[in-house]
Amino acid sequence: MKILIALLFVSSILHVHSQEEIGGFTVGGVTRFLGIPYTDGPTQRFVEGVLPASKQPFHNGTAHGPICPQLRGSDANADENNCLVLDIALPEGTQSGDNLPVAIWIYGIDIYEPTRFVNHSINSQEPIIFVAMNYRLNGFGFLSSEDMAARNVLNLGLKDQRLAIKWVQKYISFFGGDSTKVTLMGESAGAISIGLHVTAYGNKKDTGLFRSAIMESGGPTSLSVPPFKRTQSAYDFMINATDCFGKNDPFKCLQFSPFEKFIEAVRSTVNFWGQRSDSLYSPVVDKDFIPSRPSTLIKSGLYSHVPLLIGENLDEGTLFVNRSVNAFQTDQQISSILKIYGGSLTSVQRKRWLQLYPNDPAVGSPYGTGNRTYYSEEYKRASSIFGDLVFVSARRFMVEQASEKSVPVWTYLFDYVTHPELINGTSYMGVKHADELASVFQWSNKINPDLTGYWISFINGQDPNSGAPKDTVWEQFDVRDRRQIRFSNNGTYMAADDYRIEQVHFVNSNLNQLGR
Repeated sequence: MKILIALLFVSSILHVHSQEEIGGFTVGGVTRFLGIPYTDGPTQRFVEGVLPASKQPFHNGTAHGPICPQLRGSDANADENNCLVLDIALPEGTQSGDNLPVAIWIYGIDIYEPTRFVNHSINSQEPIIFVAMNYRLNGFGFLSSEDMAARNVLNLGLKDQRLAIKWVQKYISFFGGDSTKVTLMGESAGAISIGLHVTAYGNKKDTGLFRSAIMESGGPTSLSVPPFKRTQSAYDFMINATDCFGKNDPFKCLQFSPFEKFIEAVRSTVNFWGQRSDSLYSPVVDKDFIPSRPSTLIKSGLYSHVPLLIGENLDEGTLFVNRSVNAFQTDQQISSILKIYGGSLTSVQRKRWLQLYPNDPAVGSPYGTGNRTYYSEEYKRASSIFGDLVFVSARRFMVEQASEKSVPVWTYLFDYVTHPELINGTSYMGVKHADELASVFQWSNKINPDLTGYWISFINGQDPNSGAPKDTVWEQFDVRDRRQIRFSNNGTYMAADDYRIEQVHFVNSNLNQLGR
């Protein structure tokens, strides 16, 4: 009777073991299975998840599962105990034994609709399976303190991602996937996460979960990864905010605090912290998953030497810096950014850093817009600094280090302007962070048509040039000649990776002081 009812609501039934069935649906040649739990039952707050037992009840995978609680927005669809779910998209008719390559998407901004991406793989005769997961965020996944370190529950958001990857390793064969052909793929915070999976455990345990990685706008050194004690004061504030101060076990009190009280404390702690939330709820050195700072691990070769595809957009910083009219009018205001993000750099070093970015709109971001200014007088200067610090430097450090260790790596610059009509206005942000996603997932008509093909071929053959023919051969990056592919309005072509060499070199020469 259960199966009969299921068939009224779904068009596909997948058998996983003899006891488990997952319902799905097919639209436009792509079969979807949504909201599949990748943990064994509900996951308690501050508890690391475990893989589900082999025998599970029927799962109706025709609707997305609940979201993990967000720092902002409504909690209507959030469920902290049942949000660790994943979605799967695959070519219609795929069966166990087809052994298709698998892309695991780790989101930064959003999980993007994969139908066109999978269809492109079908049409190019390079079919893939696409998997995307939820993971715990903010104070649910990245709170840190001495109490949490003692219980080994730091970096739970990263460990959620790792568990989803292990779920794929264990179960993707039932969907027609090949667990030996897994590529991690992500953007922004997802790309940063992937960088940390590449360096996870110093590559000394838990290895072999993926064979290649795609990092769009982010890498392992994009953010400061501090010792866990750095955010102790924020944890203490949260203990007070949840009325757990003075309890026999404040950690347990916080762990079982009602959801409404806890999420309010998570949000109010950001105001207490007084800085960007990404410096509060972010990965920390835990002597386990992150045994040391990422730059140290990479320089020592303690990371997974898998083929990499990594790049950034032309104007990465414009989306992140303050766009109010009075935000950046003076050198002092620009210096405030350098002080916040400068780690243990000396005042002399910060002064040198500022000198590398002159107050000249013609060399600021959005790049190539001459003397025009947008938002505030020095907005373009601030955008250039932030974009290089978080994105360009991390990408360049990773590709240089990989090349020196003979790790296959391909790098790109996305320079495709989708809204040229805005350039002469006052609110232009250039080729901003995340703009490439429309081209990768093909969900807009204003796209560069080449990205998807390279991505699909890399997932299939660990080389973006494999598979379907391409108009431009994407040369592998070599630190000796520094070549990258550029996706622009003028076509797709190879060029030198030589922009802002001195500025980016300054950042990458001081990664330890910057906490990266």
